[in-house]
Amino acid sequence: MININELIMPFFDIVDKLPDENEYVLIHLTKNNWGDLDDPNEKRYWKVAKFIKGITKEARVKMKAGELPDPVKKCINRETKRSSIYYPGDVHGNNHVPYYWDSFGPGGYFGQEVNIWARLPILERL
Repeated sequence: MININELIMPFFDIVDKLPDENEYVLIHLTKNNWGDLDDPNEKRYWKVAKFIKGITKEARVKMKAGELPDPVKKCINRETKRSSIYYPGDVHGNNHVPYYWDSFGPGGYFGQEVNIWARLPILERL
């Protein structure tokens, strides 16, 4: 039996610490939660998302110059060097930091759209 009084969810500021790669966490959005127009407090911008690491512009340049490893990734039907592929977590376009928050359903959030996160407690299967 799970004792909910013993569950601990430490919260972190993204400036101090980021989650492990591909970890599901609770995130707090810094922007309007357009998906919930019925929120009576209009400030409950919490979601569960997976933390996705990307690469910086500088790392991409160094990969292309041979200064950093540039692993080959499968992209659609062919293999391509990582420096030639732009993933959502990469610094590019509107994403200003080298990570991304992949939420359930369509889309996700740019790295800078989250300010606080918390580890989800790991529970035994019910």
